[in-house]
Amino acid sequence: MKKIIILCKLTTLAALFLVGCSDHNRSVDSMLQKEVKIEQTEVMDSQVKVYSNYSNGDGYVVKAKGRDKWIATQASIISEHPVALIETSNKQLLEGRVTAYNVEQNIAIVHIRNSAEVTATNEATAWDKPVIDKLLKQQQELTYKERLALLDAFAEVEKPIIYSQERLEAYDKNTFTYNPTLIEQFIYKFQQQYEQYLQNGEKEMISEYIGSDLLLDKIEKSYSTEKAIAQFTKVQVNSITLADFQYIVGVELEVNENKQKKNIDATYKLIEVDGQFKMISIQLDEK
Repeated sequence: MKKIIILCKLTTLAALFLVGCSDHNRSVDSMLQKEVKIEQTEVMDSQVKVYSNYSNGDGYVVKAKGRDKWIATQASIISEHPVALIETSNKQLLEGRVTAYNVEQNIAIVHIRNSAEVTATNEATAWDKPVIDKLLKQQQELTYKERLALLDAFAEVEKPIIYSQERLEAYDKNTFTYNPTLIEQFIYKFQQQYEQYLQNGEKEMISEYIGSDLLLDKIEKSYSTEKAIAQFTKVQVNSITLADFQYIVGVELEVNENKQKKNIDATYKLIEVDGQFKMISIQLDEK
């Protein structure tokens, strides 16, 4: 009987030993897996490629904080569009937003986010480190007026092309099929002309902006009832989408009508004809 009890105890101890070894092995495996994961952390070079609609060139990560990276590049490269396509050394394509620029020094800052680790470089600071440091303090996206000023500043400047534009052309999003700054410019000009039209009734003021005879007729017929509007006190483009070759633009309007303010949500539909935008539909919803 004692032998049986001793044997059972030995068997139990052996089983516990094996379980302990198994747990130990699992702990070791878990540690190894963690080490492997650490070794597989993605790392990117500080030098990147910067693509825009009609230009491309190099950029350098000059500041990195977690997922956020700020890239210095030539302002002339990204002047045509508020978004730049960034290609990292790992061949990853990322959309970056232009946050600041200096026309005189031809420097711009583009902000991207990804999980790769990178060490910011001092190579780009040879341009002008104080200027770059100042630009890095501007964290917000450019306003419409800032984007338009950047577009105008380099309109007549020859844009650099160092690499093939195939990467941009093969990009599967429609981000670069149009320039939102130009659409906003069209909307603001149309609103100015429309306000003048309401003052004098001359349809020539707006006819070049209209791409639909039905819309032009509708505007003319409504002239007698809308001419009381004296001024657009607010015109703000809130959204632009592209669908079926039409640009759908959401605009917030504030108007003075008979000395009373009205807030209106407007939806404009545009088409592009021979490089020029034309209005084909207007929908107004009073708040």
